[in-house]
Amino acid sequence: MQNLSYLGHKAKVFLMLYSRSPNSSALSWRSEGLRSDDGILIGSDEEFESWIPWWYFNYSKYNSFPIAIADFGMSKKMLDWCAQKWEIIKVDPPEGLFEKRIEPYLSQVESKFIPQKAKIWACWYLKPFILLQSPFQRTLWIDIDTLIRKSISELYEYAREPHQISMGIEEPEEKVNRLVPMGILRKGDKLFNSGVIVYLHKAEIVQQWAKATLEDEGFYLGDQQIFSKMVSKMDYEIPVLPKKYNWLVNNEGINQDAAILHFAGISKPMGQQLVKDFTRLMGNEFQ
Repeated sequence: MQNLSYLGHKAKVFLMLYSRSPNSSALSWRSEGLRSDDGILIGSDEEFESWIPWWYFNYSKYNSFPIAIADFGMSKKMLDWCAQKWEIIKVDPPEGLFEKRIEPYLSQVESKFIPQKAKIWACWYLKPFILLQSPFQRTLWIDIDTLIRKSISELYEYAREPHQISMGIEEPEEKVNRLVPMGILRKGDKLFNSGVIVYLHKAEIVQQWAKATLEDEGFYLGDQQIFSKMVSKMDYEIPVLPKKYNWLVNNEGINQDAAILHFAGISKPMGQQLVKDFTRLMGNEFQ
């Protein structure tokens, strides 16, 4: 078992439980219960599940694609609420995930960051495995810390041959430059942001991403770093989504013309306040 000395007790237990869940099919594409249409895939654990009704309220103003949701550990109450509307996809990680953490790399991050992020890491690294379990022919993964303000039907046109996948990139360039000395990216590489992903069923690169995660996750602090490194090594050109479909509020503030506002990183408290205001306004309607 890996050395987990840098983690708090709860984080240790969480990662140990997940790393002991064997699943020989975790690297395979879903083959049963497939649909012929396009759809949305989201996911949450109990800590962030309060975002789900808020996310859905805004999404459904402009969109009506079917939805599936990955259960990263939601409460029974939220699972019951979701099951009335959508397919629930159980998270079943492959054996060996989280057993290769490399402490020299982690030591470059402030120690107080590590325990707080342990559970979030698990959700990040499980993302490519969940993408393989989508029931849709063209899937749009959207993080739930997003505010959808317009129709997003155009996004599906970015899931096409030969690339089969598309996502936005992180800006400014300094974010890439910080990863160059660590050997994660090269100068001029793209750092993809996996908050919004559109892809085809059986896209080979999604399966490669899952394999790379299983083999190398210990060197990285997130799923999108693994994806970006893999694309860099392959010299593979991934179509980049227009910024309006994954507008990173922490980088560029609020954009009223964006289709999807993404409250990632330091902008997350802003999104959390919107969720609280929504919950207080709507009362029991979404309880």
